[in-house]
Amino acid sequence: MMTLDSWKNVILRPLALFSLSFFLVSCAVVPVGGARLLLPSAVFLVLSAVFALLSLIFVKNRKALRSFFAVFMLFFGIFSALFSSYLNFTKNIEPYIALDGKEVYFSGTVTDIIYSKPYAALYTVRTDTLEGKVCAVNTYLYGEHGFDLGDKVRAKAKITALTDVNGAPTEEGRYGYSDGIVISAEATETEYTGSTGFDLSRAAKNIRSYVSEKLMSVLGDRSGGFCAALITGDRSHLPADIHRDFKALGISHILALSGMHLSVICTLIYALTKHLSIHIRRLSVACVVVFYMLLTGFSPSVTRAGIMLLTALFANMLRRGGDMVTSIGIAAFLICIIDPFAPGDVGLQLSVAAVFAIALATGAAKRKEPKKGTVREKGLRYSMKRFAKAALSALYVCVCVNIFLLPLEWLYFAFISPAAPFVSVIISFLATLLLFLLPFLILSFPVAALSAAIAFPVKLLCKTIFLICAGLSDIPNITVSILYPGALFMCIVAVLAFIVFAVTKKRVKAVSGIVCIAVFFALVGGGYIYSALTGERALIDYINCGKSDAVT
Repeated sequence: MMTLDSWKNVILRPLALFSLSFFLVSCAVVPVGGARLLLPSAVFLVLSAVFALLSLIFVKNRKALRSFFAVFMLFFGIFSALFSSYLNFTKNIEPYIALDGKEVYFSGTVTDIIYSKPYAALYTVRTDTLEGKVCAVNTYLYGEHGFDLGDKVRAKAKITALTDVNGAPTEEGRYGYSDGIVISAEATETEYTGSTGFDLSRAAKNIRSYVSEKLMSVLGDRSGGFCAALITGDRSHLPADIHRDFKALGISHILALSGMHLSVICTLIYALTKHLSIHIRRLSVACVVVFYMLLTGFSPSVTRAGIMLLTALFANMLRRGGDMVTSIGIAAFLICIIDPFAPGDVGLQLSVAAVFAIALATGAAKRKEPKKGTVREKGLRYSMKRFAKAALSALYVCVCVNIFLLPLEWLYFAFISPAAPFVSVIISFLATLLLFLLPFLILSFPVAALSAAIAFPVKLLCKTIFLICAGLSDIPNITVSILYPGALFMCIVAVLAFIVFAVTKKRVKAVSGIVCIAVFFALVGGGYIYSALTGERALIDYINCGKSDAVT
């Protein structure tokens, strides 16, 4: 009879293959849409069913059966992603493409105010009825100003489809696609029809706005706007030059709420509850994780980190080991199932890819059991050794992540910063110190003297970060364009070499590591040479796009 560990060995890897293949294919079909995917879905279903049947009939060896089962799960993940994309197209996109160019009546609830001026305003509206029919779609509404969050509106407007006939987002629609916005409406008539009662997302947005305003009043506009973006994800007050500096240095991930922010907060909760029982501490952390996910509006990267942390807590409660790759896959799969538009979110793609790179680089892709208590050395010398080792490990991980993300950086940003791994280690360390201080600062708002005392080191850390980033971003050619012939090929080769480096040992590991670094330097060198020959430069310009900030 199979033991629990035996079952885990059978299930965990196939589950990772299923969930990761589902996520990757879901991301891949966003640019092409889901209109033509029913036939491939049926083909994959038949092939996977035949494959499973043959494996059960002809394979008697248990190890071979596991391999067949794993491949079946891979096929099943691909099929599920294609079929899910087709369902999303037929249910949430196709009915509204036919309305392109027509003037219709619709009603809904304002969920976000992108901008509001005396002459016009742009809202995100959760549409309830369209031409008298019940629907559930998000809409960009261009209309008169004066509406607030939670207001119910009725409008007569001209509809513009933000997807093509296959369901792929258009140039105008790709910024809102991950939020489920598939149409825009230019209103000729608008009418206020009431207001909703208590709304959880609106309450979270009000809390974010309150925290942002209080931080700015205590720390000043620059430091307060930066801290608000760092702790709540509210970038509406983030100065443009700071955003541009972070982007130029390739460290904008520090501003994107992710596992780093959530891990620091959970570590703080663990430290503050160290005198309580372990079960209460874990329950406290779980509650904080859920609250932070809600506070940040279920940002995809925070949701991914939150699900992974909750999975790890559950595994610890059962006294079982974890599998980081499977946890990543489960988190990505659940996000995509709950929100079929989520695979179009660039932040989620980068977040999942970065965590996968960390798992490969650190060996966390292997299933590990919890370690029993060990006696640790003490003393200043030992502490310095640990700090130096941690700094080198952080640099190593940053280099690995930057290499693994090269294809996505080529696709979305068209430039890289060779200094990113080094700057990321320094700024991440300073940002971590900030994240430890900011919760205490927020809690001290009612006591002016206490908040002023905590604000001093916070301001000092912010100014240090600003000075470092501004000084480094002014260095000529700190960024290099990778939009030149052959750059994508080198990005892919670097990633493949890194994967070989991560999963092999001894001589093969050494050779693949050398190839990986050599290709990365060749990619950077090629960018500088191409820029010198053509006169093109990687120029970073900040563009205020209202709800979302874009950098080109």
